[in-house]
Amino acid sequence: MNIIGLGNCGCNIAQEFEKYSQYEVFCIDTEARQTKNFYFMPTMSHPEHYEKNCPDLTNFLNVNGDTIFIMSGAGLISAACLRI
Repeated sequence: MNIIGLGNCGCNIAQEFEKYSQYEVFCIDTEARQTKNFYFMPTMSHPEHYEKNCPDLTNFLNVNGDTIFIMSGAGLISAACLRI
């Protein structure tokens, strides 16, 4: 099973799954993290910028099967979920 965390809150929760071998965890955040699968997203000033400028993450998120996507709608980066 794949776990994808977006933003600070999403990544904090997703990283809790790293201690279990059956989960493959991916984090996307604007702050560096110590995790195996991490994508650094530059900080942007407006939610629409995250949606409009979200890069193609197909190669990074090379996932198959069941996937849980975790995020909080409170952060500006959460707008990137519309493209991810």
